[in-house]
Amino acid sequence: MPYSLILQTVFFLALGTAVVVIARALPRVEDEMAAHRSFKGRLETLAGKVPVEKMDEFLNLFFHKILRRLKIVILKADNIVTSKLHLMKDSGKRRGPDLPSTNNES
Repeated sequence: MPYSLILQTVFFLALGTAVVVIARALPRVEDEMAAHRSFKGRLETLAGKVPVEKMDEFLNLFFHKILRRLKIVILKADNIVTSKLHLMKDSGKRRGPDLPSTNNES
């Protein structure tokens, strides 16, 4: 009979310890589940799945290409303006300035 009492005591202590451990872990599980159910929790989960490194690499490559093409357009525009200036300069030398003469021919 005393062995039965010791066995029952050990059994109930183990059961009580298991209940305490489960009771302490239960709020954490509920908080995590509530976080996943809320909009903010879903948003954080979704944001964690976004491949930021790949997006960053893609955007760097995209902007690099855009800036190179923009540079080419700007250089072409510069060449056009420079050629127009040279044409204006050359036509002015051949024709001569249309300035009033300083001779007093009256």
